[in-house]
Amino acid sequence: MLRAERLSLAYPGRTLLEGLTLEFRPGQFGRYLAAMAAANPRCCMCFAALRRPQAGAALLDGAPLDSMPRRRLARRIGVLLQEETHEFWGSVPTSCCSAAIRMRSARSAGT
Repeated sequence: MLRAERLSLAYPGRTLLEGLTLEFRPGQFGRYLAAMAAANPRCCMCFAALRRPQAGAALLDGAPLDSMPRRRLARRIGVLLQEETHEFWGSVPTSCCSAAIRMRSARSAGT
């Protein structure tokens, strides 16, 4: 189970989120929307152990994420952030297919 306990997030000069407690059970889909939009990606990053909260903890099966080896986390948690860049555009299937085509083209060109 992935859980936030009294999670608080801040960005220089402002508090984004204070005292969030929620949990996601295996196989469960959930959604979370903060009143301040900047809190949403930072909360996801805490759940992926990519950012530390200012207070509280993100836990996986009762253990703090920041105490777990990265490989173990990678086997258990997957996150797809919605920041669009020139490397990732469109939908996930479109981007995956485009990447596969580019890799195949590069191999056949000998690069």
